Amino acid sequence: MGSLSFTSSKYTQQKGFFPTMPGVTHVPYPNNYRPLLAGDDQGAAVLNYIENVLFKSNVPASEVAAILIEPIQGEGGYLVPPDGFLQGLRALCDRHGILLIFDEVQSGIGRSGKMFAAEHFGVAPDIMTLAKGLGSGLPIGMVVAKKTIMEKWQRGAHGNTYGGNPICCAAALATVDLVEREYARQCGRASASTSSASCAS
Repeated sequence: MGSLSFTSSKYTQQKGFFPTMPGVTHVPYPNNYRPLLAGDDQGAAVLNYIENVLFKSNVPASEVAAILIEPIQGEGGYLVPPDGFLQGLRALCDRHGILLIFDEVQSGIGRSGKMFAAEHFGVAPDIMTLAKGLGSGLPIGMVVAKKTIMEKWQRGAHGNTYGGNPICCAAALATVDLVEREYARQCGRASASTSSASCAS
């Protein structure tokens, strides 16, 4: 029910399951093609909405544990955020002591041309979720977080029925190895040509 509360591309998944988990507030993804907020720069408009509308009239910033976002939106519209938006979101989270979580389930593991979509924007999240591309078709998911966060999660504090499946873990290790080797090969080839800047990170 927790993860279902964050799903908002369409109501189909939530239909018949209301009420979902309380305490989740949805904010529009910045879309310059189909703007929902006033202004030419939807990235700035969304940041302004969070800071000056949501935090002042609906959800106090001190009560917000985290902001969860796809660095490149998937099913909700397949959108690349406007320039400066994710950097602004990182600054907003830092200002208020809020964790920034990137959902890289669809965009991670080389699917955007870099290992993680966040790398295109030079923004590091506090927590990142990975899945789909991680297991090359086998079911596996992963939560990656800063050491300071993970150290607070004591061993045995969380578990799941299918966690640690050795075949899926082996597939994930092989996938990451393949993507890293292919990226290094492509960048090696690119550095010998005029397109070396495309592999800089």
